[in-house]
Amino acid sequence: MDKERVVLNTMLFHQQILQDKLQSQIISDLVNNLDINRIELHREYIEDYFGELINVQKIVDLKGTEIFYSVPDNLFVDLKLNSKLVQYIYEAKLIHASKIKMTLGDWSDSAKKYVQYINKVLPDDIQLTIENDRTIDNSDVNKLLSFFQESTKKI
Repeated sequence: MDKERVVLNTMLFHQQILQDKLQSQIISDLVNNLDINRIELHREYIEDYFGELINVQKIVDLKGTEIFYSVPDNLFVDLKLNSKLVQYIYEAKLIHASKIKMTLGDWSDSAKKYVQYINKVLPDDIQLTIENDRTIDNSDVNKLLSFFQESTKKI
């Protein structure tokens, strides 16, 4: 299999993370020992945000690793755009992530007006991926379809 098509998820190293191994150390090991260059980093396992993100940034700068940034939060909270989105985008930019992955959250027709803001704050070099987290609210096909239809409209 072509390694360029493989994304290794740091969640595979959950036990090591629970034993205080930093994700930046895991990423360094993967890049240096296995020549893996596409890795999904999980925000929920970062304790020292700036130190850890700076370490990941150094690896990316040195090795050209592609980072997918998994953020365990909803894009919409209380039918409004999550106020932390700008922070998550900043963190993603800091580590040169090409993708941010979140769950949709509290989406309804009344939240459609916020899609234009996503298009304005999300840099062109970062793709936003919406995933379902297998909860009823975040896996509602009609809500997801409605959001995807709204987000692909020309503004």
